[in-house]
Amino acid sequence: MSFGLAGCETAGKIVDVIAEPDIQIGENEIQPSQISLHAYAAGDVNKNFGGEPSPVVIKVLALSNDHRLFSYDFFSLVDKMDETLGKTLLANLDEVQLEPDSYKILGPYEMPEGTKKIAIIAEYLDIETSVWRSAISVQDVGSNERFLLLLLEEEVRLIKDEG
Repeated sequence: MSFGLAGCETAGKIVDVIAEPDIQIGENEIQPSQISLHAYAAGDVNKNFGGEPSPVVIKVLALSNDHRLFSYDFFSLVDKMDETLGKTLLANLDEVQLEPDSYKILGPYEMPEGTKKIAIIAEYLDIETSVWRSAISVQDVGSNERFLLLLLEEEVRLIKDEG
């Protein structure tokens, strides 16, 4: 008799999934992590040669580790990203342009299995003096986290939002 009840319960779950394809299947601990970035570009971000602020293009990456990210120069990473980052690049999650003095919520991004770091590459005009890359630790499963992404005058920062 319990077999019949279990079959009915399973059939009911299948109907639920068909009716609502985005329904969660399984416990939170085994679900891929969801990461959102609350991005703020400062009013004086990325000044051009005339001293005026300008937009910044950022790349959002999921990495297994950040060793290669911090070992290579800007052009190696941007021009040959797949080759340069190799197996450490699990996903190129997004590419977004942010205007000076703007705020935008990016994501949520689903973390690929094995993700240990989320990284940002910011395409500042003056890459020689700017801090154009940042990375922060994340969990690949069971988490729903929010980070602050700050694009300052010549520096990109990722900070875990504890609030």
